[in-house]
Amino acid sequence: MTLQPDDLERAPTHSHGSGGEKLSRVRLGHYSLEKREALVGYCLILPWILGFIIFTLGPLLGSLWLSFQRYGLLSAPTPVGIDNYVTGVTSKLFSKSLQVTATFCLAAVPMGVIGSLFCAILLNQRLRGILIYRTLFFIPSVVSSVAGTLMWTSILHNRFGLLNYWLRLVGLSPPNWFASTAWALPALLIIAMWTVGGPNAIIFLGALQSIPQEFYEAARIDGANRLSAWRHITIPLLTPTIFFMTIMSIIWVFAQGSFTMAYLATGGGPNYATYFYSLLVYENAFRFSKLGLGSAYAWILFVLLIGLTFAYFRLGKYWVYYASDK
Repeated sequence: MTLQPDDLERAPTHSHGSGGEKLSRVRLGHYSLEKREALVGYCLILPWILGFIIFTLGPLLGSLWLSFQRYGLLSAPTPVGIDNYVTGVTSKLFSKSLQVTATFCLAAVPMGVIGSLFCAILLNQRLRGILIYRTLFFIPSVVSSVAGTLMWTSILHNRFGLLNYWLRLVGLSPPNWFASTAWALPALLIIAMWTVGGPNAIIFLGALQSIPQEFYEAARIDGANRLSAWRHITIPLLTPTIFFMTIMSIIWVFAQGSFTMAYLATGGGPNYATYFYSLLVYENAFRFSKLGLGSAYAWILFVLLIGLTFAYFRLGKYWVYYASDK
């Protein structure tokens, strides 16, 4: 059906609001144009909605139900109330895993954010072939986390590792990285810094390039040097990005970021020195077949992250600057 200009003029109008605003609607069959557009939109997002319900919301609610059950795969689930949560929070491994994860987070998150910002500054320079440099910096984040971890375990190997070989060449006594309780966590920290030039650096690069150059020109006219411009212009305008990257990095470390490294490189050892919270959830749920207890640990982590995020947002209003703020 082809619409003519006269049809638009004859289309019924409806008034909305006290101001008598009129909205023209063209009716095609039994549905208005707006309803048809909405129907098409819902049809387009229907695959995502179904995927979310089946693969995200369904397992999420299922794990919540399992957290109140005693379930070992080979027997029927048995309701136990809050026993899984009580057992979880009173376990020595619970406090140990939280301590290890928090310690790693306090080191990895600041180093990751600062390292990504530094990479973004380097990649923001006007150099010949800068696109090649940006690609090279981004490549490590494309490499599989399993492959990257295995590569670094060979580099940090006590006897045959390349890093220890270089340390011996300069006369230093290299540590036994993954077999030492003092060096195992720093070794994983080195592996974590492998991808600082990846997506986080790209986000910082976009934030740097979105700052209007007029601000720097005005500061230069007023006699400000480069350091003062960074302190009073760049850093304040980057605080929303720093805020976002920090909270996302914290969630990543607690939820999944440390699992692959610890599972492949150390298995949580030595002497639980790298026993992250994600390993605690995995081992209880899948190694010891305690799906109820593993689900309870996962929901405890969920509550902890919600509280941590809320507190971080409350603190953010004291140091995060938004352009719309007056």
